[in-house]
Amino acid sequence: MLLQTRNKHARKISEEVIRSNFPVTKGQLTAYLKEYDGKPGLAQRNCFELINIQTTSTIIEEKEAFYCLGSGYERALLVLKRIKVWTLEKLVRSTVDRANDIFRNGNDSACKAALILRKEVMDEILTWHSI
Repeated sequence: MLLQTRNKHARKISEEVIRSNFPVTKGQLTAYLKEYDGKPGLAQRNCFELINIQTTSTIIEEKEAFYCLGSGYERALLVLKRIKVWTLEKLVRSTVDRANDIFRNGNDSACKAALILRKEVMDEILTWHSI
């Protein structure tokens, strides 16, 4: 009987998660299930806490991140040029230009372009710094 009750609750929670407007991450689900461990009925009643939570960025947010990171790296490029760190300036300029090209390809590329700015440019600077 307990197994049937748990399966019924699990099925209902699964149905709600599937209907969510945003993806539910594994981490969200794990934390939620730990919180309601041994309380399947309560977990089912409160599954609204788990669903329809924005877990992805909007295109507007991705563009804002790209513009923010891009302007910061443009300033960094000016500093690198002023202090005559030509090799690093050239590496950063190449990566920033590549991110700009990706961004210009369309709305869905803003996230990838922002990621390139955040990850690859910072990796180049940190690698240069550790030499």
